Amino acid sequence: MTRVARIAGPIGVAANVIAVAEFGSHHEWAYALLGFFVAATLAIPPSSKLLAYYSIRKVLKDAEETLRKEQIQPERFIAFDRSSAIYAGMLAQRLGISEVISLPRSARPPQTPLTPRTVVVGERFRIEYDEEYMKRSAIIVFHLRTGATLRAGLEALMPAGTTFPGCILALYASEGGIAHWRDVLYAQNAPQGKVPQDVFPWMSGAYIHM
Repeated sequence: MTRVARIAGPIGVAANVIAVAEFGSHHEWAYALLGFFVAATLAIPPSSKLLAYYSIRKVLKDAEETLRKEQIQPERFIAFDRSSAIYAGMLAQRLGISEVISLPRSARPPQTPLTPRTVVVGERFRIEYDEEYMKRSAIIVFHLRTGATLRAGLEALMPAGTTFPGCILALYASEGGIAHWRDVLYAQNAPQGKVPQDVFPWMSGAYIHM
């Protein structure tokens, strides 16, 4: 910010206050209107934060109800990315589940402009497959769109040619994700263009997609 801008800002605010005061001396209702706008402006930041917490609680409640409706009682949650792991932990606390497993995920840039990036899950991790163990497990997906991370996670988790015997639950799912992954349960439908990460109250800036 330049020196002129730093000076001009307070001068502009002072000029507006003087103008409102002068107008209010002839119209008393102007002061009430000004008070309303000041109160509304001050309330916007905390109300936005409260809305974010409400959104989190709502999707966790919907996820709990989805599992209950399907009569699914997993003993553990498995996640394949950061957001899924965070929400899996919160949902586990809500349901009294003690075990949460999160596999590492990385994305490699595309080799050509026309090819998609490569998503890798569980790299350098050795996973011993146990069907009974997996039957009592549920995979938590934060936002199901193309399913690239889910597919990579299943490839890391399951032997070739087998399907996951437990439950897969997406907290948010796009129309494309729902159509492509028909066996996946979902708590909420995410409209086209909606980015659920935008409501994370612990973020101080824009969400960085990895």
